[in-house]
Amino acid sequence: IDECYCDFTDFFRIYHITNGLSFFKSLQERLFEKTKLKCSIGIAPTKFLAKMGSDYKKPMGITVIRKKDISRIIFPLKISAYYGIGKKTAPRLEKIGIKTIGDLYNAIKVNNADINDIFHNCKDDVIQCLEGESSDIVYDASNEKNKSIGATRTLDYDTNDKIYIKNFFIRVVDIVLKRFKNSNMLCRTIQITYKDASYDSGFKSNTVSSTLSDYTNSVDLLKEEALKLFNSSYKGNQIRLIGFTVKNLIPKHDVTVQMTFDNYLRHESENKTQLLINKLNREYKRKIFFRLSDKDDYKK
Repeated sequence: IDECYCDFTDFFRIYHITNGLSFFKSLQERLFEKTKLKCSIGIAPTKFLAKMGSDYKKPMGITVIRKKDISRIIFPLKISAYYGIGKKTAPRLEKIGIKTIGDLYNAIKVNNADINDIFHNCKDDVIQCLEGESSDIVYDASNEKNKSIGATRTLDYDTNDKIYIKNFFIRVVDIVLKRFKNSNMLCRTIQITYKDASYDSGFKSNTVSSTLSDYTNSVDLLKEEALKLFNSSYKGNQIRLIGFTVKNLIPKHDVTVQMTFDNYLRHESENKTQLLINKLNREYKRKIFFRLSDKDDYKK
């Protein structure tokens, strides 16, 4: 896990925690003691402010940002520190005199024409973020437990380099399929999410999906179909985020797979491969042969 949002409101109330800073400091220290990983924490009433706070004091800082703290803490920061403004947009803003986040807020408030050309319909979102009125809702995946498994990742930089994007996408697919493999579910639909890198488009997200003829738990098949869908759907535009989701899930025990002739051949081939692997492992009396797709399960 690289980063996440957590809503501690009910947790603090149920366990009568009154000293939030002490709690988060202990959490930070125990995480480092157990994993040797450092983390910074932002505490705020909205997700945007919490994210800004988590970036404020790295690598082991804890930053509290209340609404009343926004002008003091956030406004003096360089415009490039604004969460969501990329490497291409920040220089454009600097060229028109927007050096800090506070400059951006004031320019939008006075309806600066140059800002309108860059932000278009995103101006209201920026104002909401910088007035502490943006979303505080942390998505609860528990209600969607059996409906989908997915992941989205932001690229290292905005790009339309198809080879780079494809390799990046493959890594996201592998993350999702590893989770899917351990879920004891069958899947019938896959989906790709793209987020456009252009302010002109309002960072528009779009999704494409494909539904298989039968339910499957074959990660090889799903990866193959994911790459087909990517090759047919990516249009060459600059993107900043890509995601992959397996949807239309059902528990294995809820369905009997009805094999068509086409997928019968695939199942037969996979079963023969597994039988050969099992035979070789028995001869060597340990698990040294496995499918490439199962490599993570056999790490020493």
